[in-house]
Amino acid sequence: KNQEAADAYRKALQIDPTRHEAHHNLAGCLQDVGQHDASELHYREAIKINPNFAQSYAALGSILYSQGRLGEAERVYRHSIQLDPLDQQQHLDLGQVLHSSAKYAEEQAVYKSALVIHRNLALAYSYLATSILSDYQRLIGYRSYGKVPEDQDFLDRAHALYNTSLEIDPKCGLCHGQLGDMMKDSHRINLAVHHYSLSSSLLPHVPTIFCNLVYTKMFACDWSDYENSFERILKMVAGEVALSPPPQYHCVQPLQGNLYRPLQAPLMRKLTETYVKRLILSNFGTEQPQTIPLPLALSLPAE
Repeated sequence: KNQEAADAYRKALQIDPTRHEAHHNLAGCLQDVGQHDASELHYREAIKINPNFAQSYAALGSILYSQGRLGEAERVYRHSIQLDPLDQQQHLDLGQVLHSSAKYAEEQAVYKSALVIHRNLALAYSYLATSILSDYQRLIGYRSYGKVPEDQDFLDRAHALYNTSLEIDPKCGLCHGQLGDMMKDSHRINLAVHHYSLSSSLLPHVPTIFCNLVYTKMFACDWSDYENSFERILKMVAGEVALSPPPQYHCVQPLQGNLYRPLQAPLMRKLTETYVKRLILSNFGTEQPQTIPLPLALSLPAE
């Protein structure tokens, strides 16, 4: 069906190449099948024809973000919001771009502006809480928080925001997942397992949340469904290493989860190629070659 739709939009553009909506819709079809370069070209053509169509800017921003082009994505999203300041998703997306760039103060300002317009935007409260904690962790040198009294004020502020998000939408899977992160990082393991469990049931397709649930359960010495959980994680890893080229923003949790049990040599080598020997985005949004140190116990086995 996607191919049929793409063919129809191409035919429409052969008849009238100035139809911005055909460029926009064709770009969406191409984006859905991972043809990001071609998709970007058609979004830009749609913008050139109709520079007041906010949705094309927002869609272009999502492609730029997925490729790690954070500065471009930020500019595109800001322009999109100028055109349509009532679109709540664009505020959230801009905030996530700023978060990936470690521009936490600007990120928080975006969420606060969104909440002036949309008082019941649950994710804005949750993202705001996460940004506050990320900024505080940077301030304290990225140590784990919850160990000294000074941490408690930031934890309380964030917890109140997470609670507000869940009062608004008790079925917000990301809200539960982000609250689970805070509980795990502040060593409240049983509460972390509780919120990760809710999040995983609401968002079963998100590998990050499921993997966090699995190894947080191990901290609580909860071995229920252990074998099935790791079989699922192995399938997630296989799915990620099969992608070519690997995504700029990969899910590292399946790799971390598998550190708890041995892997066959071919898969360990493939994991190393995918996660270690490639460019990943640093905390500050610049591409740098990085390596992930592996424990001695995980030295590559001979095939």
